[in-house]
Amino acid sequence: MDDRIWHWERELVDRGLGSLYPGARRALETLGADGFRLAVATNAGIGYMNHILDTFDIRRHFADVRCAGQERTTDKGVIIGRILTGLSVLPRRAAMVGDRESDVRAAHAAGAWAVGCTWGFGAPDELSGSDRRVASFEELTELVATWP
Repeated sequence: MDDRIWHWERELVDRGLGSLYPGARRALETLGADGFRLAVATNAGIGYMNHILDTFDIRRHFADVRCAGQERTTDKGVIIGRILTGLSVLPRRAAMVGDRESDVRAAHAAGAWAVGCTWGFGAPDELSGSDRRVASFEELTELVATWP
């Protein structure tokens, strides 16, 4: 079933029926130019992750990209921890931006801050445990610029 869904999703993206969230590209460029190292930690499959990064030409913005299948774990907290170790970043100096309660839990399990984004798939109440919330990529870049 996963293979069928992946092929269907890839086909839709290839037909131009997928896009980045509004402001995503600009936020990636701004954060990178400001010296922030960005990474991807996702439960998506490696095929889907790579396809999105390459189709939308955003891979270059990330210092590390990892997915659950590649890391052989379903624990996103472990993935975040591995990324932070690989980048030599202290967890308290990192933030996980996500749209689901599982993202909030994973950030905290890794010792990082959790920033809940309300534009994704999760319901707003899923983000109640996040340290901060943002409603757009513009808000995210503003938050990061003033982060303690």
